[in-house]
Amino acid sequence: MNRITITLFTFFLFFNLNLYSQTTLTHNIGNAVIQNSMYSCSWGGICWARKFVLSDFGIKSNQNFIINTGEVGLFYSVNWDTNLQFNIYAIDSNFPSSFSESNLIGSSQIVKLPMSSNNTQIITVNFENPIIVPAGTQEILVEVFQLHSTNSEAHAFVAGTAEDNDFSWFRSKKGGCPPYNEYKTTLSLNRPDAKFYITVNGEAIDDTPFTITVNKDCNGLQKQFSLVNSLDIKSVVWNFGDINSNTENTSTLINPTHTFSSADQYEVTATFTDMLGQIYNRTKIINVKSSPIANKVTTLSACENTYPSGTASFNTSDIQSELLGNQTGMTVSYFDANGNPFQSPLPNPLQSKTAIINARVAQADNLNCYSETTFNLIVNPLKIPITSSLQSFCNPINVDLDDISITGQNIKWYNSATSGILLPNTTALQNDVTYYASQTIKGCESERVPVTTKIHNTLPPTADTNQPFCSAQNATVANIQVTGNSTKWYDALTNGLLLQETTNLEDGKTYYASQTINNCESPRLGVTVSIVNTPSPPTGNANQQFCKSENATLNDIQIIGQNTKWYDTDFSAASLPNTTLLEDNRTYYASQTIGCEGDRTPFLIRVYDTPMPGGSANKQFCIDEIATLENINLTGTAIKWYDSPTNGNILSETTLLQNGIYYGTQTLNNCESKRLAVTVKIQDTQNPIADSPQTFCIQKNASIKSINITGQNIKWYQSTSSNITLSEAVTLENGITYYALQTINNCESNRIPVTITILEATQGDCINFVDELPFPKFFTPNNDGYNDTWTIDFAYLKPNTGIKIFNRYGKFIKELSTNTSWDGNYLGSQEPASDYWFTATRLNGKEYRGHFSLKR
Repeated sequence: MNRITITLFTFFLFFNLNLYSQTTLTHNIGNAVIQNSMYSCSWGGICWARKFVLSDFGIKSNQNFIINTGEVGLFYSVNWDTNLQFNIYAIDSNFPSSFSESNLIGSSQIVKLPMSSNNTQIITVNFENPIIVPAGTQEILVEVFQLHSTNSEAHAFVAGTAEDNDFSWFRSKKGGCPPYNEYKTTLSLNRPDAKFYITVNGEAIDDTPFTITVNKDCNGLQKQFSLVNSLDIKSVVWNFGDINSNTENTSTLINPTHTFSSADQYEVTATFTDMLGQIYNRTKIINVKSSPIANKVTTLSACENTYPSGTASFNTSDIQSELLGNQTGMTVSYFDANGNPFQSPLPNPLQSKTAIINARVAQADNLNCYSETTFNLIVNPLKIPITSSLQSFCNPINVDLDDISITGQNIKWYNSATSGILLPNTTALQNDVTYYASQTIKGCESERVPVTTKIHNTLPPTADTNQPFCSAQNATVANIQVTGNSTKWYDALTNGLLLQETTNLEDGKTYYASQTINNCESPRLGVTVSIVNTPSPPTGNANQQFCKSENATLNDIQIIGQNTKWYDTDFSAASLPNTTLLEDNRTYYASQTIGCEGDRTPFLIRVYDTPMPGGSANKQFCIDEIATLENINLTGTAIKWYDSPTNGNILSETTLLQNGIYYGTQTLNNCESKRLAVTVKIQDTQNPIADSPQTFCIQKNASIKSINITGQNIKWYQSTSSNITLSEAVTLENGITYYALQTINNCESNRIPVTITILEATQGDCINFVDELPFPKFFTPNNDGYNDTWTIDFAYLKPNTGIKIFNRYGKFIKELSTNTSWDGNYLGSQEPASDYWFTATRLNGKEYRGHFSLKR
């Protein structure tokens, strides 16, 4: 809990002849304020109050009660525009019904509350003008009014104590926040735990005509005195009780000022005569204190706890004594730059970032009398040094820790990330070892940063140490063959001159090469150069050709020369292996070496890849074709046939074909292609099967299609040699022989004869057709798949005639055309089960009448 006193400019205390003590009006038991359930209202305009019967606190009816301070408990206040004021009202025993704001005795000044969040505190207000409750007043209401605000966030919450001995009262001065403009107890508002902490302090003074007043300002040893009703005083003699002030100890001024010789307790006496000659004595004991002094505090510095938190632990043990020095009777409070209070005394250690602390030294009994100073908290950061985590060095240069590139102050090196051994800066660096560096600023050592070192030992480049060059080559240093990275050439093994790559080579001279890896230059390798006469280029046919199937290589090119080398261009540095497969229409370059390598000769190479001949991979021939290999008809040049896919025998084009596979090639540019496999099938089609002779009744008008024969794709002819096929619609004739063959896979069989016999209507089985006409005697159109329709085989009827159907009453129902039937319906509706009659014309032209039954 905090206790906050509102600072004032001037205030007065009243005394009479006797020494009066302070009287506190309170209903609270103790001053440990706590949070409660009482609500607050936005925009302010609310009042918390306590009523007091003055006699309950020993105040007599002939005494004035002079109120100089008030206290209220709060646990939450919001916004800069939250303001309070104490109001003192005279009330009677009919409160609250008799309450009226016209009975206001007096008000304190308006005070602005500091912002606080969930922090219980007691606000003390020292009245700028003490409120005098006149003698004869029996009861008063002490009201704490939170003023109206223009900010909805401006509101506060009153705190209380756990126990009290009377009611707490609440009212609102604005609508929307009950109870409006009338006082009610917190108990009636269902807030029984709201026991407001509201007290006032003052003196009960007899109602006499004259009173001594003394200012309670912050002027230290200097005090100003005065008398109430001084216009009625004729003369006065003051004795300040300060014998060490010598002649300054007395005064005859009505309102004198006295500077006391030291801080102490003094008894001040005023002997005065009023206008009627009556003499009075007034005495007041006062405590004189020196003005508080806030001494300067040494700036506190501390190392950062962890980087980059910005927070450090500060030792505050000496701050209080530095601020106070030898002063006594003082209190010390601390605030941040925004006025927020700190705990006093400050915690030790104090966890804080770099900050400015405001310190206030005040008199313990007059918090409005204070002196302020500021002091700094400085956090020394533990910033780690800046470096690269991987650093490389070259051997055999001797390097130590001092050679590592790092930015920082007072660098220290260790062999581990924590603890470990502090290493001398002369420690020699080792390959793949990690070292740990810290920096120290203002006595604060940072965390350590790791640095891993790489020690590179670059070997010399490799090369043939004796290299010949042709005189016609005009070789330079760049022509020396050497293997290495970032090669450099010198004219000496050590030191010497760095040579340009364009430096001309000299016969018998040694040149020295180094290589550089990871920025580390190696020792030098010596290469001795000899200049010899240039041999002539090799000779040979400049245009040579090969077949793809040969898989020819550079070794197969016909050339005359010694120590031949092949290249893919006239200027390539790297030679080609002699086993390099030749590519079509490409030029290769050959040189010969006799002491040195000579110029190159170009050879244009053609590699022919002859495609296989064109043709079908499957061929079929009829057996009567007597086909040969020539009949396969492949497309290509110089066709050859084989009896196997590789090797095998060459076959003559006159070879008769059999079922099997034959292999053909073609030859272009003297290059034979791969073999094309052709599968041959010889089709031997068998004769169709049919009886001969075959008999038909004349009235059926049978055609060739009526002949019973088994076979595929049957064709009919008039003779064995005729090339004209007969239509299946040709009407059969009696005694004529027809010839048939079948065709399978486009190959025809031999022809077989079928002789036809046509019987008259009176012959053989045809006799019944003269007088009788076969037809169904009934049908059942129920869609069961059996006898669902009725008709007559039109083969027994005269061509191009129909069948007429009538019901038993002779009504025409349906006429059936050729090869149609009746489903038992008439005009879309089912006909009833009954007998039905029909008429039809037979083959002989005679009309036939009969009847049949429809069953359902």
